[in-house]
Amino acid sequence: AAYDIARGMQYLHSRQIAHRDLKSLNVLIDKDNHARLCDFGFSRHWSDTSPMNSSIGTPHWMAPEILMKGSYTNKVDVYAYGVVLWEIATGKLPYNNLEPKKIIELVISKNIRPEMPTNISPELAELIRNCWDRKPENRPSFDTIIKTFKTKKIFFPNTHIDQFVKYMNESATSTEVLDDEIEKKIQELKDGNSSIETLIKIL
Repeated sequence: AAYDIARGMQYLHSRQIAHRDLKSLNVLIDKDNHARLCDFGFSRHWSDTSPMNSSIGTPHWMAPEILMKGSYTNKVDVYAYGVVLWEIATGKLPYNNLEPKKIIELVISKNIRPEMPTNISPELAELIRNCWDRKPENRPSFDTIIKTFKTKKIFFPNTHIDQFVKYMNESATSTEVLDDEIEKKIQELKDGNSSIETLIKIL
């Protein structure tokens, strides 16, 4: 589910569309147990000449720059994704006992985040922290997040790694397959195990 959501957001951002209301409530599970994004009422094409500055969304998942009512970028979706990853890891609602006004106050003034669960891997915890970093420029893109999943180090407890890797491979686009092959050949070239002619042929 975490991977499906990232893939959906990767596609939206490739089309220069910001969701702006990503949260667990806007993720559906289809008959094949695949996660699907929904509710695009707040979505925005960010190539518009006017900057995004509307204070919209749900405080539990809203990035600090939205809460402070300033201008912002599509990185607000990455922040929300970090909170969704936390939800998947814990099965809980973020800031469950706090009123929305209190959440806004604490995120802005104290830079608080939901308490990180202790049963997840350091790599997953690091990804979550990177996603909800206060500085938008420090948050990874969804392209980077997908690549991070492919390192096989990002998974939840009790994940069947082989099945997950198989799913990632089966859902890869032709462009991703080609990119992976190019990266592999470049590394082989650096290691002295391939030739420039082989790389040129692929390119």
